[in-house]
Amino acid sequence: MSTGNTSKIKVLGVDDSALVRSLMTEIINSQPDMHVCATAPDPLVARELIKLHNPDGLMLDIEMPRMKQVTHAGRPPPRLRRRRKPRTSPRRI
Repeated sequence: MSTGNTSKIKVLGVDDSALVRSLMTEIINSQPDMHVCATAPDPLVARELIKLHNPDGLMLDIEMPRMKQVTHAGRPPPRLRRRRKPRTSPRRI
């Protein structure tokens, strides 16, 4: 089923191994509907690349230095974060 949209899914790869990043890039780029827009050796570099490239998805290593991937994955990208509204007391009716 074709939607008529020819844009590819942008993926950001994050892994501390250069070999894994290279293989991951090769595999993803071989898919007709996906491409790696950037790769990063750790989540802190990835944060900056997320802001720059605005990827559609992330490929994260399970064990990385400088930050746990679960912590990183749990934080929404900067473009999706909402400003917190001040709490108000519940209204009584």
